[in-house]
Amino acid sequence: VCVTHQVVPVMHQVVRLTHQVVRLTQQVVRLMHQVVCMTRQVVCVTQQVVRLTHQVVRVTRQVERVTHQVVRVTHQVVCVTHQVACSGKVRVRRAFAIGPP
Repeated sequence: VCVTHQVVPVMHQVVRLTHQVVRLTQQVVRLMHQVVCMTRQVVCVTQQVVRLTHQVVRVTRQVERVTHQVVRVTHQVVCVTHQVACSGKVRVRRAFAIGPP
């Protein structure tokens, strides 16, 4: 049997397998490209989340400051209301001669 007759079928098989490897490599390249694109999207979304989180922190601090201001003003209103109520009682007592002068 001629050696060439034995080598040719093997070479055909090598060519077929090489084509398969090329096709599979192209698929891997496409998939890797998709992975790169998706990774970029993830990076962009993560950066947006970081920016939004910083905004939330800033707004939360502002809300905290305003809340403290509201508490202070409310306390002042309570004090003034108490003073007005007390001075009103004194006037009523004096007007009607109720209690000690």
